[in-house]
Amino acid sequence: MGIFSSVFGKSKDEINKIDVVSEVVKPPRKISNKSQESTILFHLKEYGSITSWEAIQEYHITRLSAKIFTLRCLNHNIESVPCINSDSKRYVRYVLK
Repeated sequence: MGIFSSVFGKSKDEINKIDVVSEVVKPPRKISNKSQESTILFHLKEYGSITSWEAIQEYHITRLSAKIFTLRCLNHNIESVPCINSDSKRYVRYVLK
């Protein structure tokens, strides 16, 4: 039994095999029961429209345009309405048709 085995209780080869297996077989990341797309779709059905700021404040969803893109690929009819706020800042309101 070498020094490595006496310290770690396993040989170097056994340790390396364990590391490789743990890297390959990682459990999937915990995702909430409700996906972000279904959350956005629920909001659109309930309230009719959503902005990026509303998605951040209400649901902590920061990439709303990506979620809208996914929903459009799933054949949901969502229109982008350009808007300007009181400070002349531009934003988009997504409306479910």
